[in-house]
Amino acid sequence: MAFDQSMSGRARSGGGKHVLMRVFFLIFLIVGAGLAYPLLVRPAKKMMAAQTWEVHPCTIVSSDIESSRSKNGITYRVAIRYRYTVGRNDFESSRYGFADGVWSSGYKSKQAVLDRYPPGAKAICYVNPLDPAEAVLSRGWENDLLIGIIPTIFLSIGTLGLVFSGKKGPGKQPPSVVALEFRNSDGLSVLKSAQPRVGAFVFLALFALVWNGVVWGVWFQGEDRMPVFLFALFGGIGLLVVVFAIRQFLVIFNPRPVIAVNSQQIAPGETLRVEWTLHGDIRRVRELRVFLEGRERATYRRGTDTSTDTRVFANLEIASATERENITSGAATLFIPDGTLHSFAARNNEIRWTLRVVGEIPNWPDIDDDFPITILSGTPSST
Repeated sequence: MAFDQSMSGRARSGGGKHVLMRVFFLIFLIVGAGLAYPLLVRPAKKMMAAQTWEVHPCTIVSSDIESSRSKNGITYRVAIRYRYTVGRNDFESSRYGFADGVWSSGYKSKQAVLDRYPPGAKAICYVNPLDPAEAVLSRGWENDLLIGIIPTIFLSIGTLGLVFSGKKGPGKQPPSVVALEFRNSDGLSVLKSAQPRVGAFVFLALFALVWNGVVWGVWFQGEDRMPVFLFALFGGIGLLVVVFAIRQFLVIFNPRPVIAVNSQQIAPGETLRVEWTLHGDIRRVRELRVFLEGRERATYRRGTDTSTDTRVFANLEIASATERENITSGAATLFIPDGTLHSFAARNNEIRWTLRVVGEIPNWPDIDDDFPITILSGTPSST
């Protein structure tokens, strides 16, 4: 059996890659957390607390619109002052709502506020009973607060990046990538699938919810809405994520294969025995294929750039079934040829073997599950 030449010979030193990735994602996390608190968390807490604040009459002293000009255009915010009395003390406040620090485009929306509160007008304000000097005219939601959702995207990217980039830290050399769940009645090792069906759907659904919430929320701000070409771009990305989330949701209901092998670690020159059972509704499964797949990941330098290549270098078919009884369950063996590349995991290189189960389902996402297995190096042992 011939295999493609390994990419490993092209690999170069890149041990700092994982450290740089962690630093990169840590910056995302810090920036996201640093911006999310003042732009979203603190205003949200204030809004909830203000629902129980005391109601007092007030008089508008002045109201105007402040503007700021930059190369990106002109932005505005409401500048308003009002007087109120608590007990025997007079107070004055310049806070309209909890998004006062946010500058945004849209002059008409600010003018609408001024029309409601002209100088000399009588109004009501909401006063913090624990600190009478703190008051607002509006304690409800303001569209300008939508900008606070954007940092949560940075926060999510940073958190998820740190979690997943930490799975293979420098110097981590796992001898085996197979997780043993239990043994069946014949004493065979039952392997655990590497495909997180529900977890992948939850991630995609949450990402789609946050992304589309921000995009559509900003779009529906009326005059403050984003340009059409940006909405088309970001909206298209959001729609694509929704499609992937729906597809992953359908994958959850696919039949689940259970794979058992005579050994979770196999050496060249030995025979791998594989038994499979498909659980769930298999009536629409047209064909089931079980094969051993070898993948290589290599990180190397091209000039000053660091690149990572991933490819499939071996595909050894174990079984192919089209009859329902054989799709439901079956068994087959595969002789592991001499010279087969052994499993390997390092900083810049990885050789990974998986038992892959693919089931063809018309008009539905196919079954596609991976079950990691280790190919050993050295002299074959007795199986």
